[in-house]
Amino acid sequence: MRYLPLFCFLLLSSLVIGLAEADAANADRPTKYGTSDDRTVVRPATDADVLYDQSGNLVAGSGYTSQDFEAAFDIYDNQGADDFVVPTGATWTVTQVTAFGVYYNGFGPMPNANVFFYQDSDCYPGELVASRTVCPTTDDGGTVVLDFEGVTLGEGAYWVSVQSVMDFGVGGQWGWSTSSVRTNNGAAWQNPGDGFLTGCTTWGRLTSCIGALDPDFAFIIGGTSSTGDRCGDIFAFNARCNPNGTLQTMIKMNGDRTGQTISINIDGTDYIVLLLGDKRHSIARVQVRGAGPGTHTIALTDPGDCRSPIVLECGGDAPPHPEWDAIWAEYDALEAAAALKEVVPAETRIIGNYPNPFNPSTTIRYALGTDSPVSVRVYNMLGQEVATLVDAFQKAGEQSVVWNGVNNFGQSVASGLYIYRLQAGNTVMTQKMLFTK
Repeated sequence: MRYLPLFCFLLLSSLVIGLAEADAANADRPTKYGTSDDRTVVRPATDADVLYDQSGNLVAGSGYTSQDFEAAFDIYDNQGADDFVVPTGATWTVTQVTAFGVYYNGFGPMPNANVFFYQDSDCYPGELVASRTVCPTTDDGGTVVLDFEGVTLGEGAYWVSVQSVMDFGVGGQWGWSTSSVRTNNGAAWQNPGDGFLTGCTTWGRLTSCIGALDPDFAFIIGGTSSTGDRCGDIFAFNARCNPNGTLQTMIKMNGDRTGQTISINIDGTDYIVLLLGDKRHSIARVQVRGAGPGTHTIALTDPGDCRSPIVLECGGDAPPHPEWDAIWAEYDALEAAAALKEVVPAETRIIGNYPNPFNPSTTIRYALGTDSPVSVRVYNMLGQEVATLVDAFQKAGEQSVVWNGVNNFGQSVASGLYIYRLQAGNTVMTQKMLFTK
């Protein structure tokens, strides 16, 4: 019979004790991944149409952390994310995400979850599009169905992130289960506080940050899809002249398209304008000062060929349009509601104009630190006033106005350098811009 030398026995004993102590220490703090005793994941029922399904190659029973912990564990706060594509020509209204997952280091359930949608940026999550914090509608041992107010996404590549909001000391951890087959780009993960000492304080690949064996997360996106062009969603398209020489154009569309843009051509100049909306419909409008009397043609260019161009004969009283004033006032209300969500700038400043140089038009953007009377005027290099773009009382926040190279008399100006002057209360600022033909 062989006996271990005393020092080998002591070394082995200390190693076992050390591992036991390490396990005990790990039990007191979050870990990067875990497993569940129940390795069978039930596919939950869904009330929404399935727009995207990445659960066909689900690896059940294990999961990788994606969690917002209590304050004591803030350095461990982390996120997982995976990408998907809205097909060309489609618009999705996402109302549900199913995330397959497990509980470990505890039993859950998660009281709330954060759902984030990002635009794709060089194959990683980029600019945040929308976020929702919701209580799971159903929770089957960590596989959660999350229903929320709709998020509208146009064609293109996006990333979805599901993050459990759960205290480690109460519920333990939630891990997002994986898919064994990679679809599009591999899943991403980040731990801004670097509590896990991975170095992934910004987005990196799940496989390299955590050492995951599988490349993607398992999830389903549900909602509704509009796959045709947007022509059928146009509720109204109108234009009118005002006696003061202002030409006004308005388009109203079905559905919430907040953040999307349309393009309207007025007398040969394209104006790209933003849609604002609620759950039922969206509105966009553009005003052109100094249009003057005569014939004006207004056409939709994006979405294109949906409605015949409007030909207006301006001069005298503005022609009546059914529901015009009501819809115009509705846009004012939507604009005011959107402004309430914005952070008021700390000070009044000129943000700039784009494009610069420009032809045929440029958008001048500025920020107001307080509600105040505002004027934006354009001058030539001799100091002579060329055009008055804004002369009104405006609310605090970011503002913008379009100049199409036309003077106060409706005439196109010559190529050259111009100065625009912002006056808001007692604050006066100027900046240069170059108009080219």
